[in-house]
Amino acid sequence: SLKGRPSLKMELTSVSQLVDRYDAFLLDQFGVLHDGTNAIPGAVDCFAQLVAKNKKCVILSNTSRRGGAGAVKLKKMGFAADALSGFVASGELAYQFMASELRGKKALWFGWVGGDHASYVDGLDLTFAPAETADFVLCQGTQSLDDGSGTPLRVNLHESGVLDDAVGAVLDACVARGLKMVCCNPDYIALVSFGTGHMPGALARAYEERGGTVISFGKPSTAAFEAGLALLGGGIPKERVCHVGDSLHHDIAGANASGVDCLWVAATGIHADELGLASDATALPSDAYHRVVGAWGGKPPTHVTMRFRWEG
Repeated sequence: SLKGRPSLKMELTSVSQLVDRYDAFLLDQFGVLHDGTNAIPGAVDCFAQLVAKNKKCVILSNTSRRGGAGAVKLKKMGFAADALSGFVASGELAYQFMASELRGKKALWFGWVGGDHASYVDGLDLTFAPAETADFVLCQGTQSLDDGSGTPLRVNLHESGVLDDAVGAVLDACVARGLKMVCCNPDYIALVSFGTGHMPGALARAYEERGGTVISFGKPSTAAFEAGLALLGGGIPKERVCHVGDSLHHDIAGANASGVDCLWVAATGIHADELGLASDATALPSDAYHRVVGAWGGKPPTHVTMRFRWEG
């Protein structure tokens, strides 16, 4: 019920309307800046406008890549990534944990297909092993499964959202041995160039539902937000920082729990279908906003916008 929750009132804003209120912005990537392949229309200019206004910007992303790789990808899309004050990637946080706690261990690795994703484990001295002999499960992607036996097994979860029976059996075997899963990206879904991509968080959730234990890195944990705030340097009060994101479950929940204001991006983010919005929509019906945010049940966003755009 929405009774007694007047804070659910909705007033659309643009980034330019917030620029005098905040000195720094923590920026999500997918659904805000890009779709995994292309920059979202208006996002490159909006970022440039923030830089021109001398606003400090830090990427706070649940990408399973390391931070340096993410910055290179942004630059290729046209963003002035060199102007960033830092890049916090859940994949980087997970990598540093493994470097400290799991170096040289045997891992059953769920990863991505193609590109430079294999370089993610460089320097960890991991060997890949099946469920029967692995020390832990590495959940970095949802397209392939490498158990060290040769050609990685193709996993269809990313595109289809369906967990193959063979993969489910592997997860059950890992649970039976009490293996912990390290999840490099707790997102469940992301809006990507082909539609909806099912992310490592979905695989981690399936593992937990089977009785497994998951160690996750990234939003909504307050540790991820504290890492982003630390990169801003001293002198900026928390009330002068705004996080921009599209996920109620990760961005908005994490910002609220961390005491940081937040701008929720509606039309290009993961809740667009629930809201009944096309990516080029210019208006957010109040009833749709109240239905989706009310059903979410957590503290609502501080501000709402249609897309990460300087004006309107």
